[in-house]
Amino acid sequence: LSLRPPPQDFDEEPNRQKRKLQRLVEKVTGNLPTRGNSVELLRNASRAYPEMLRTIAEAQHHVHLEMYIFRTDETGEQFIDALVAAVKRGVEVRLLLDSVGCVGVDLARLRPLQELGGRVEFFAPLRLRPLTQRLNFRNHRKILVVDGISAFVGGLNIGDEYLGLDPTLGNWRDTSLKLCGRAANHVQLVFMEDWCYVTDEVLAGGVYFNTEDGAGEATVQILPSGPDLEWGAIHHAFFRAIAGADQRVYITSPYFVPDSTMFDALTTSALAGIDVRLVVPSRSDLRLVAAAGRTYFSELLEAGVRIFEYQAGFIHAKTVVIDDWAALLGSANMDIRSFRLNFEINAIVYDHEFVQAAAEVFAMDLAHSREVTLAECRRRNLPTRFFEGVARLMSPLL
Repeated sequence: LSLRPPPQDFDEEPNRQKRKLQRLVEKVTGNLPTRGNSVELLRNASRAYPEMLRTIAEAQHHVHLEMYIFRTDETGEQFIDALVAAVKRGVEVRLLLDSVGCVGVDLARLRPLQELGGRVEFFAPLRLRPLTQRLNFRNHRKILVVDGISAFVGGLNIGDEYLGLDPTLGNWRDTSLKLCGRAANHVQLVFMEDWCYVTDEVLAGGVYFNTEDGAGEATVQILPSGPDLEWGAIHHAFFRAIAGADQRVYITSPYFVPDSTMFDALTTSALAGIDVRLVVPSRSDLRLVAAAGRTYFSELLEAGVRIFEYQAGFIHAKTVVIDDWAALLGSANMDIRSFRLNFEINAIVYDHEFVQAAAEVFAMDLAHSREVTLAECRRRNLPTRFFEGVARLMSPLL
């Protein structure tokens, strides 16, 4: 019996870690990584919205738009007008909205789109759901697919506040991804499954799928997750990615409430000498969630995780950068709700140039952030600690 290790190939460690993550995602979602995609990082709605509207304006066969929040304000009207114009050109338009996220939508403003033949549907209508399911199992995905060729995923909903027009939150920092190529087919499948769940309509035919590469070199793997899957796909992928890091883990999350597994992944990586950094909002639109997240700060800081609070408005981007070989971005927060309860979608981009661009955006956010210290965490007064402790107890529900 030989105790010598088995022969190994001569690939570098990052390539082995990348393959492990790819195999995991394939196992839990069925999605293979696809090559030959073009990818574009869109920082903020001021860049993402014009590109989305331009892509809709160029649609020739179909536009599939799925949103957690869709405001019927001035920004929403721009998208409604673009969808109406598409229908008038003979393009199939399907708009899928979450019934909780869009509870205040003005249905009258959507009627012109419907009267022309555009389809508007709501995911899990409130009247058909018991109380527990009204709050949980929400469709938190943000998807746009045009002609099966171009797809958008990210953290952006549609509304004026995402352009920084909310006087309470001020500047809104977000990140979206535009991809062209065969990876768009996997985004399309996610939309089609959600559409079928709501309407029982099966969208079939090659016209909905792209057989061409996206004139790029990026490898992309689409990572959907939700309570309909056997495994918590995004939770497992985040853990595998963090565990596979050798140099750096850069995380941006507007809502940070880790479970014990993710907490251990972060602290273990930091204790091993990996540069683990976390950017969260300084002020949040969900005060209870922010308070629950701060209860983890002391232990994370003790382990060596560096934590930064964004000062230039509200940061809503949801990104993870791993070394120089992977960037994960999409709709999922680093919290229990995204890991267990919501329907989410992320993209994993395995491309050195894109990962470097994501790291540079992270550095830009750090420049507008204040680093949290262990001393200030320990100085929090009793009422603050009490409020945060109550929030921590409620964290499985947040």
